[in-house]
Amino acid sequence: MRIQLAAATVVIAALAVAAVACGRADTPEAHRARGLEILTRLGTTLSNSQTVTFKATEKGERVRRSGEKVPVTLNHVVSMRRPDHLRVSVTGDYELEVNYDGKQIVLMTPKQKVYGVVPASGPLQDVVHDSVDRFAIPFPLGDLVTFEGPAALVTDKTEGGWAGEETINGKRVSKVAWQHPAVDWSVWVPVEGQPLPMRVEILYKGRRGSPRRSFEIEDWQLGGAVPDSTFVMKIPEDYEGIPVVQRASAVKSEIDKAIAAGSSVPAAPPKEKE
Repeated sequence: MRIQLAAATVVIAALAVAAVACGRADTPEAHRARGLEILTRLGTTLSNSQTVTFKATEKGERVRRSGEKVPVTLNHVVSMRRPDHLRVSVTGDYELEVNYDGKQIVLMTPKQKVYGVVPASGPLQDVVHDSVDRFAIPFPLGDLVTFEGPAALVTDKTEGGWAGEETINGKRVSKVAWQHPAVDWSVWVPVEGQPLPMRVEILYKGRRGSPRRSFEIEDWQLGGAVPDSTFVMKIPEDYEGIPVVQRASAVKSEIDKAIAAGSSVPAAPPKEKE
């Protein structure tokens, strides 16, 4: 009898410990910590890779000025080679080629037969962010391929974290979901093996119409050979070159920084008399 009681006591104690552990795992703090840990592993895996290539299928929305949402399906091919090469090719409902070779960014839209060139140099992450902020040049999935960890995307205004496990194409994956005043985003990462996203979903709450984008990602290749020819943009002779102009907000920001630093801002030259 005493042996049975002792055994029962051990079982109850074990169940109690398990219940406490499960309770802790279900707290928002625990979910956030687990989500950050998954993103950290993802960032470490990508940042330690000299080359990264993958393909993605996007289902998204374009919001017209009238507010109407138009569905868009796109195919992305992304190639990156550190420290300063990135090529993104987009086909489908619209076409886009964006290439950074360490010296300049070349933007080309085959259907419109136009292209633009912007001088650029520096680390990939800086160039990707600067091209968007200053020139509104899109680097589709650029934030993913240059991702180094959660610090740049998860701030004190961001809520969420690990959101459970699901199955995608027969693989068990962890879903990590984050909410921010301007954007909600989720990423699905395999539970076992390399922590490379199989799906990414984004809701742009700060944009007109709050469009959504969903990416199914496959064919990840890390550390493989990516030849120089990948980053050579050949522009057909019948394409027209167009100027790439800085956004007004970017120009104002540069002027404000110059004033704050005590630098003089050159005045506009006087108009010539006719």
